[in-house]
Amino acid sequence: MAIERTNKNLATFCKQVIGAPYWFGTFGNKADRSLYNSKKAQYPSYYPPKSWAEASFTDDFGKRVTDCAGLLKWFLWSNNMTDKSPTYKASEDYGADGFWGQCSEKGSISSLPKDKIGIIVFNGTASKKTHMGVIVDNDGTVVEAKGHAYGTITSKASSWGYWGKSKFIKYESTPVPVPVPSTCTVELSVLVKGSRSGQVQTIQMLLNEIGFKDQDGKRLVTDGVFGDRTEYALMNYQKARNLSVSGICDFETWNRILK
Repeated sequence: MAIERTNKNLATFCKQVIGAPYWFGTFGNKADRSLYNSKKAQYPSYYPPKSWAEASFTDDFGKRVTDCAGLLKWFLWSNNMTDKSPTYKASEDYGADGFWGQCSEKGSISSLPKDKIGIIVFNGTASKKTHMGVIVDNDGTVVEAKGHAYGTITSKASSWGYWGKSKFIKYESTPVPVPVPSTCTVELSVLVKGSRSGQVQTIQMLLNEIGFKDQDGKRLVTDGVFGDRTEYALMNYQKARNLSVSGICDFETWNRILK
């Protein structure tokens, strides 16, 4: 089964491949002599004798290797998060500038959205992007395949020039935790039949939550209107909790139901 193409899965995938060696023109391929010879013939300026020593490549044999755009292609073309074996897809084979052109949203790094996970970052000029990485945390941590001397490493979004949301990725918002005070003070009112307020709605919601229904065995309508049905459910609650069965939500009833 293919990996679901969400921004969170992309971030998880990229974190898992930190340390992968950089070979230009690759996308998670397993390095061996055949791959080396193929890429050396295809991109001679990036391979010996025009670049690094051959030993720096042969030492990588047996490992999965990638370049900067290959990092995204590796994720898109892998069937699972375990062996990460990619299957080439010509329709999604882009370099950094091509992936920039395929972004559904984009901008300068100064306009980077607050929810950053899975966003692609780019360096280059306004007219041509030459390098890319993936933001993996909302603190702005980027995973990038930087070059043969570095491999796949982390950096910070602030060192990049542009950002984009890839059209190949489904971006899901990350829930932001909201601090909850340890205590709060609420002024409660005695509620009787005929009352109309948000506190009546709260009582209706609480009675529904703990299973006390109206005369017809139905959940209360949470409309904030204290009518016969709310009174019926409340009286049954009071009876079940050995409270005074008055049908009035007094302070004793409030105290018990809020607990």
